[in-house]
Amino acid sequence: VSETTETSETLPAAKLVPIETNWKRATIDIVALSCRNLKSPSSFLSLSKPYVELHIAGKKFKTDPSSKPFPSNCNFSQSISIENIMLPDNHAEAPFLDVTVFDKKAVGKTLLGTGSMWLGETERYKELKRNNGGEWHLLGGGAAADGEREQSDDDSCCSSHASNANDWVNQAPYMKNRETLLGDLKSKPIYSVIPLFRGKKSNSNSSMQKYELEEIGSFNVFARITFDDDNERSSSRTESIVKAMQVKQKFRVRVYCLDALDLTAKDGKTSDPFLKVSLGSSKYESAKHMKTLKPEFYERFDMVCKIPGDSTLKVDVIDYDKYSSNDLIGSTSIDLESRWFSKQWRSLAVKPLESRELKISSSTQSQGQLKMWEELGDFDITPPPPHDFDVRAVVWKSEDIPSGGDFSGQSDLYVKLRLGEVEWKSTDVHYFAKKGKASWNFRIKFPVSLRQGGRVVNGGEGASYLKIQIWDADLLVSDCLCEASIDLSDAFKTAYNTRDLGMEYHVFGASGKQLKMALKRKALEKKENEFVMHRAAV
Repeated sequence: VSETTETSETLPAAKLVPIETNWKRATIDIVALSCRNLKSPSSFLSLSKPYVELHIAGKKFKTDPSSKPFPSNCNFSQSISIENIMLPDNHAEAPFLDVTVFDKKAVGKTLLGTGSMWLGETERYKELKRNNGGEWHLLGGGAAADGEREQSDDDSCCSSHASNANDWVNQAPYMKNRETLLGDLKSKPIYSVIPLFRGKKSNSNSSMQKYELEEIGSFNVFARITFDDDNERSSSRTESIVKAMQVKQKFRVRVYCLDALDLTAKDGKTSDPFLKVSLGSSKYESAKHMKTLKPEFYERFDMVCKIPGDSTLKVDVIDYDKYSSNDLIGSTSIDLESRWFSKQWRSLAVKPLESRELKISSSTQSQGQLKMWEELGDFDITPPPPHDFDVRAVVWKSEDIPSGGDFSGQSDLYVKLRLGEVEWKSTDVHYFAKKGKASWNFRIKFPVSLRQGGRVVNGGEGASYLKIQIWDADLLVSDCLCEASIDLSDAFKTAYNTRDLGMEYHVFGASGKQLKMALKRKALEKKENEFVMHRAAV
């Protein structure tokens, strides 16, 4: 040790602050919601029925295996209540909820990934932290520094906006009271999203890093802690959402895409961009815009999704190529389930216009921005009740019906009609009809019940066809001389849509067209026969 002439200060001994833990009896309510975007550990193995194991305070619980709606985006919607568990009343000492996801196979199981959630982020522990002034009570830690503040769930999710961007767009009627954001809309769902990871061999050449973590999806879970000595608290604001998270609902989704900026050029210095919008099994494309990096789409896409379910909205901006495969310019995705269960997002009466960044997996650079917003609303998809109608067929007369084989050229004609698969109904008999001429002036009525769109209730493919046959009545066996059919599907649709207009008796839609065509065809055949007879006479 070398001697030094410099003066030095003697530092005070570190003061250790004892950890005082107050334990309280509590109940943990957990709702295991779903897994999203799960990846199989091998490209040769498809996912079957994933399930989740939950570990907390030495206790283990697991969900039922699920493959609905898809194994990679499976829903559980199971509730787990852990009672009489001892928890610290200091949020900094809150335990972790450990998650392990397996895929159940016909024989055995496959580990997919693991993750964890700190219960200090639950609402009850956050409330304790706020009541304690943000103090951690651990090793002498104090409150947060001046100017630092934890963002609460009620903070606005539209913190960064550009009110002066594109003034002419902001003046449009649909932009009234609508904010324009500089980036994506930030919103936090009421549930927690736990990233799931799996170890894999590293692609790095470094001998120090042989393995790395790969994100293989996420687990959505809602956790609520209640201490036994808590006073009655208002939890109704989350109760309704928790119940909604466990019941599948259908929603109408409307996606509004305005324009894109600063797109990456795929054809030299330009591109021919168009949009491909997908949600679940629904896929739509926009019109193509040639030779531009600033396309103006201004299109709306209407779709339906189920929540909980496959509710990831994906928008691809694609470069169209006529003589080769199209090129992806960039993509953006929105988790509609996360937004629907976000208090901030649902509090926005008018959804903001986002400038969403376009990305591709092979690059970390932005490929452009897409200006868009989406609206999500639930609606009643129960079909309206069916309505009863009468199909009234009036059989007037016939001409040129072939004879039934009698040398006299006379037939005893009657008409049979049938709507769909109901029983045949007949007119009376016109006896001794010559040259196929007969008249009946007979009305036949068929009752029918129609659903929305004019579809026949409990009817098959032929339920809308009116079948017509003309028979020659004989004492022993009658003969069918000819037959035809009229498709009344358009007539049914028109009748259903105009049922409140007082149009009780009317020739609707395709039936009227077919009658007109039949008359024209009859006139044409008559002219052709006259021409043939004239040629024969000459």
